[in-house]
Amino acid sequence: MRLHPSFFVHQFSSSERLEELQDSLDASGRAADVFQDFDTGGTGSTYIGVLLNSAGNITHVCRLQRKKTAGVGLRSISFNEIEEITKSDAELIQTAIKSSFHNRRKVREFNSGLKLTKSENEKTIAYIEKYNPLLADRLYAKGRADLRHLRKYTDKEIETLVLERDALGAAMDFALDNREQLRVTTSPVEKVDSFLALVDAVGSIEDEFIMFDMVRFPDMKKLGATSSRRATFVSGGKKLDVIHANRNKLETTYGADLIYYHANFGFLLCVQYKMLEETPNGFYFRPDAGFHKQLTKMQEIEESTQKISSSHSEADYRLHAGPFFYKFVSRLEKNLADNALCPGLYMPMDLVKELVSASPSIAIGRNDNQATRHFSNSEFASIVSGGWVGCHGTQIQIFEELIRASLHAGKSVLAAIGDERR
Repeated sequence: MRLHPSFFVHQFSSSERLEELQDSLDASGRAADVFQDFDTGGTGSTYIGVLLNSAGNITHVCRLQRKKTAGVGLRSISFNEIEEITKSDAELIQTAIKSSFHNRRKVREFNSGLKLTKSENEKTIAYIEKYNPLLADRLYAKGRADLRHLRKYTDKEIETLVLERDALGAAMDFALDNREQLRVTTSPVEKVDSFLALVDAVGSIEDEFIMFDMVRFPDMKKLGATSSRRATFVSGGKKLDVIHANRNKLETTYGADLIYYHANFGFLLCVQYKMLEETPNGFYFRPDAGFHKQLTKMQEIEESTQKISSSHSEADYRLHAGPFFYKFVSRLEKNLADNALCPGLYMPMDLVKELVSASPSIAIGRNDNQATRHFSNSEFASIVSGGWVGCHGTQIQIFEELIRASLHAGKSVLAAIGDERR
């Protein structure tokens, strides 16, 4: 079953304004405008734009994407794939949207700025599918993820870039409680070697290795990284410093790891990303010999940290003091213009070990009815940002060892430091 798209209604003040917008379409097929800010309300940031003329009649549909803030109460919006539609298609769309309002206590008006709720979106596209399946297919194409940023990459390269993106988005959740800066707004002509190269970060991003503050970041070049890229993000008095490192080119990289340190609570944790395989019965992880080898190495590192006691301060208290977690990803979130994370299962290493070491082993994954015990994206972000998990502040000397181990395994590494400014 296809995921239903989201609808947003916008009325132009005049036909001339629409013509101006179409004339301004850049080489990538996009044009920009500024709207009064609106909350996505769980409906994402990519919409089917239903465009009205000055008389309030539907004349065009397009892909509409909610972008960055453009001033107080304002939001920049990207239009692309603007398509004029027939009168009969316009009437069907309007009827479908209005029919989705049934059973509401307060009848909604069909006018500019209307953003449908999740249930209204579902009812609207179902109505259109029933009476005009071909039109529904065209609208699905408008409302789905914009994948043009990724056309030049292979499937393997896309997987690495998307997992790097997810690691950065998770770090933003941990440190900033805000993923707004995760959106990609431009697409370089040439291929890039890391997702960080696509993001509009606050501060400098440099292609060559720079000697960073060694108190905060280990020397990546000494650890064997052949490329390094740094960025700084700020939001609401909080700061996130990140550095991406890799020993390999993008096409020969084997996954991604996030290594996160919180300067205020003093904890360190590592998230390893693993893809779930789609099967007829759901999405499941298949551990191989290499996985068991990595698991043994992680256990050795964790056991070495346990020999160092906590400082017993309030900030150093943990519900779970292990530094290692997995995120088992069921689907790659390829819409780089949005800020959603990949759906998946966050699990501590010791639980994963119990499941894969059982006889017979217990499957890790999910289907329509159940899933392995796990933390969701939001649940995990909450316990990490609160300092409830991760190794103690007295044990952070393993920062360098974690990075070295990830690089040695041929992975892309995103090392991140969250810091609340005082």
